[in-house]
Amino acid sequence: MGCTHSDLVMATKNVLNPTYLSKYKNTENAELTVDQIQRVKSSWKLISNQREFGLNIMTRIFTKHDEIKHKWIFAKDLNSDEEIRKNPQLVYHATKIMEIMDKIIVTYNYDCVNDFKDIMHLGKNHYDYGVRPSDFEHFEEALIFCLEKEINNEKIFDLTTKTSWKKFFMILASKLSEGIYLAEIDELNTINNCTKKN
Repeated sequence: MGCTHSDLVMATKNVLNPTYLSKYKNTENAELTVDQIQRVKSSWKLISNQREFGLNIMTRIFTKHDEIKHKWIFAKDLNSDEEIRKNPQLVYHATKIMEIMDKIIVTYNYDCVNDFKDIMHLGKNHYDYGVRPSDFEHFEEALIFCLEKEINNEKIFDLTTKTSWKKFFMILASKLSEGIYLAEIDELNTINNCTKKN
């Protein structure tokens, strides 16, 4: 693939975009209290079928946030709930995301350094599909909506628990953003090397 000066300029703008950097720094500073971690863990245990829950989230995104649907190549012709839920690629996608979330939630510890390699790798992989930190708010909305619907108990999923989940998602978003940032840096380095050779 050939590299041009315009490629370099565009990549530089992406990496150094002040709005992006501000959003990234803000989410990175999120910290959970012991009580908030416990609320996330205990409410997560109430999800009886994680595969179905993942499909519920993806269905919510595709039906309520159509503006980002095109970022999933396999989803462009999926319109009805039935088409969405029966698509093999979407089922696989939703299942993998739930596996990563489950691993993070189950192993998350207040007193230790937590392992976010999987979620960072997920963010880095999604960069080429056009996913950016500004898209995460749609996933957050879908996640909270589906948690409320699944748990269906205002005493369990109260305002404090909902706030705990929002804060937890900020941590996930910061690590996804970090993965995207690393992918942008890789792209910039590739273009820089390309232009030097030319």
